[in-house]
Amino acid sequence: MGQQTQGRTVEDAMMGASSEQQMPADQAMPASAPQAGEKNQNDPGYIVALDFAMRALYENEAAKDIAKAIKFSQNPVDAMAEAAYNVVQIADEKTEGAVPDELLVLFATDVLEEVAEIAEAAGIEVKPSDVAQAFKQMVLRYVGEQG
Repeated sequence: MGQQTQGRTVEDAMMGASSEQQMPADQAMPASAPQAGEKNQNDPGYIVALDFAMRALYENEAAKDIAKAIKFSQNPVDAMAEAAYNVVQIADEKTEGAVPDELLVLFATDVLEEVAEIAEAAGIEVKPSDVAQAFKQMVLRYVGEQG
């Protein structure tokens, strides 16, 4: 399923992230919800999931694996989309769906932007159109998997 790098997959590296990052199911949510259409990056679930994703990327060296996978891929856009999608999916699972549905697109965008920065830091040229194409692939994959 995931990208293979030196016997490890990106998922393997991410699974090493501390299970302590999981959000307890009984944790109280704030009394006031964001207004319809409002993108609130201060949502507790969003913060927990983004923190989990960043820790998984950088504390478990998944970023190095992702950079290698993108660098040696025949299609870096596909590799960025695959890596970002896997990070989003694993973070969502490990935080027990903490990101509200209305913030999933924003969360996926933030993760993809981080993956693009990882690629650029590895010396891979990433154009805005590459990020847009990778995001389109992520959305199409999500829609396809949701049926």
